[in-house]
Amino acid sequence: MLLEIEALNLSLREGGRALLRGINLSLQEGDSLTVLGMSGSGKTMLCNTLLQTLDDAVFCMEGAIRFCGRDLCALRERDRLALYGSEIVYIPQNPMTAFDPSMRLGRYMAQVLRLHENLRRSEAKQRVLDALAEAGLPECARIYASYPHQLSGGMLQRVLFAMALMARPKLVVADEPTTALDARLRTAVVASLASLKRRGAAVFMTTHDFRSAVQLGGTASVLQAGELAETGEVRALLEHPAHPYTVRLAAAARLEANQ
Repeated sequence: MLLEIEALNLSLREGGRALLRGINLSLQEGDSLTVLGMSGSGKTMLCNTLLQTLDDAVFCMEGAIRFCGRDLCALRERDRLALYGSEIVYIPQNPMTAFDPSMRLGRYMAQVLRLHENLRRSEAKQRVLDALAEAGLPECARIYASYPHQLSGGMLQRVLFAMALMARPKLVVADEPTTALDARLRTAVVASLASLKRRGAAVFMTTHDFRSAVQLGGTASVLQAGELAETGEVRALLEHPAHPYTVRLAAAARLEANQ
């Protein structure tokens, strides 16, 4: 199993308020798992816990998160960080936060690549340009030379997918990747995730949008107030939801589709 989350509980140290309770999830190579839930259900908190980016002084975590058999919680920070950008790629909700605003995109991407692979500068630059082209981006040389603020959010999202293609990861974690995108860009973003899946990467996506989950396919788990309501094949959940919360999510998706 590529990713295993077992008996995961997360709470605030001060006051002890529970944020995630009894989370059990698993994901195999080349498969996808979508965590569905409305705003405030705990989706981003689950991503941050998975990636081990939360402050231990503020949050208390119980349970296990294993990646390729290794407990991410027990790894030294140096070893854990070595996984990110290589075996694990993170696509955040706001793509602007993924880049250094003071660096041109191409230079930043090449620098990340050279952290994980022993490449000359010219080799890294060519790998970046090839990945931008493979992601279907126009004017790759212009994008390579651009600063993050010079591109739209949708374009930056596609640059992130180019970074994922470049890294050839085992796991892609995408937190609400279609938020605030129009229908065309939303479809393109999920198609990019599906492309990564076809190349062998496992995809862990969070979203409030049932349509994006159905487009990606695979398994979905519904998260309500930090607890899993139900899990199943995503289209089956949409067409035959069992939990009242899932019923509301499915009804909202059908209503939006008919507008």
